[in-house]
Amino acid sequence: IKPDNHLAWQLITDAYKGQNKLSQYHQAKAEVLAQRLQFSEAIDALHTATVKLDKKDNSTRKRISGRIKQLRDEQEIFSKTIAEL
Repeated sequence: IKPDNHLAWQLITDAYKGQNKLSQYHQAKAEVLAQRLQFSEAIDALHTATVKLDKKDNSTRKRISGRIKQLRDEQEIFSKTIAEL
């Protein structure tokens, strides 16, 4: 999926929800929220995804943690840009 393909991410979100794959659902939902510039909500969704993970899935946990950092950085840049307007 291209990171900016909103429709694809929304379809994946719906599919994961329908399959009751809650961690994947919250991860995909976070991407949809990030595309809408709803960074705080996206970060919350990723925290929820972490809670829903299998306790042994450390690689996904680290990937989600990295994505949370990216979103925080994007949020900071966005806030600074808005403040300069």
